[in-house]
Amino acid sequence: MTTITEEIKSPEKNITKSIVIAVPIVTALYVFMNVSYMAVLDKEQMINADAVGIVFAEKALGPFAFLIPVGVAISTFGCALSIQFSVTRLCFVAGRGKIT
Repeated sequence: MTTITEEIKSPEKNITKSIVIAVPIVTALYVFMNVSYMAVLDKEQMINADAVGIVFAEKALGPFAFLIPVGVAISTFGCALSIQFSVTRLCFVAGRGKIT
């Protein structure tokens, strides 16, 4: 977020707003997902699972178990795109620098 501050309208207001909104939402999603793992799977299943999310999806979602790996792939792709945007932005700003 801080690498694109120059592109944001009213950064002092909008960056604060995005942090206040995004951090609790991500935290709640993380906690709720872990609670759902514990509600569906027992301790032995979680310990013996290669990927707890996949075992959870197979038990809870049945034929729609593919949604968990698809969601992880989409999330990973989104993260890669945001990193690419930030890096190119840093190169642009560095290239604008004046040499004296």
